[in-house]
This record gives sequence, C-alpha cells and structure tokens, in this order.
Amino acid sequence: MDARIDDPRRCSKHLFPLILRLSKRIMDDAAAQLRPWGVTPTQYGALCLLLERSLTASELGRLMLLTSTTMTGIIDRLERNGLVERGSNPEDRRQSPVMLTPRGSTLVKRLRLIPIEPEGQLEEGLAALPDAERKQLEQLIIRLMREMGDGEFVEAAEAMEVYIESMAPQPLP
Repeated sequence: MDARIDDPRRCSKHLFPLILRLSKRIMDDAAAQLRPWGVTPTQYGALCLLLERSLTASELGRLMLLTSTTMTGIIDRLERNGLVERGSNPEDRRQSPVMLTPRGSTLVKRLRLIPIEPEGQLEEGLAALPDAERKQLEQLIIRLMREMGDGEFVEAAEAMEVYIESMAPQPLP
C-alpha cells in the first residue's frame, strides 16, 4: 500500500491540495456560467432557495452550510443589487425574513430555464466510475464529514439536494 495513504497525517497532506483543486474546478465552472447574469454560484443558490419561500439569514446559512457572517454578507450584496429584501420581525430583529424582490424572482425563473451545472465536470468524472465506486465515494465523504465534526452536513444533505435540483432547468409553465 502507498505509504502516504497509510499514515493519516501524510494522507491529509496529500489529499488536501487535491480536494481544494476539485472544489475550485467545480465552482469555477458554475461561476463562468453565472457571470453574465451578475451572480455567483452561492448567490444563485440562495436565490433558488428563496424562490420557494422566505427564510431567515440563519435558515439560509444552515441550508447552504455557511456561517451566519458569510450568509449576511451574501444577503447584503443581493439586497444592494435589488434581488432580495429583508422583512421585519417586531418580536426578534435577528429573525427577519429574507425574500425575493420581483427583480430577483424574475432572474431566478429565467436562470432556471438554463442548464446551470456546478457539477458539470464532476458529473463527467463520476460517470467514468462504476456504480459501486460512486456509492463508496459518497459514503466515505459523508463519514469523513462526520469524523471532522460536521454532523450538520448529513442533516443538511437533503436540503442541499433540493438546492442542487433547483438549479436544474425548469420547463416553462
């Protein structure tokens, strides 16, 4: 067996740049597709989730696996661009709902007609693997996330699947 895989420390040093590169390729692909529309993949994901219903910043962050600070910055930029607005919650200002503006709703509906595939190259790579290896890869990634203390990932996986499915082209009504 490969010595760098036998030792967890050496393995992590070996895998770290590979995982970073894979992540960068996936995000770069999605960013290039969304750039003409003036939104980032993360902003688009938030807009897609808000198309279904209004959510608080903390709910959006949880669904998108982002910190509240990061999510607040994303919402601020979307608000400056006129794509979302914050409602008010007189009982708790921290729980103010975030909702799409008419402009944001129109943009998301238009983008959903186009195949935005953040996993485009990933899908091609996964297609080259046998079914059993794809399943094993999924199980190993989930286990690794749990071992790293990110148990919320497993709980949020369903929401993430909804988010990714929401990025698929939708037929006109």
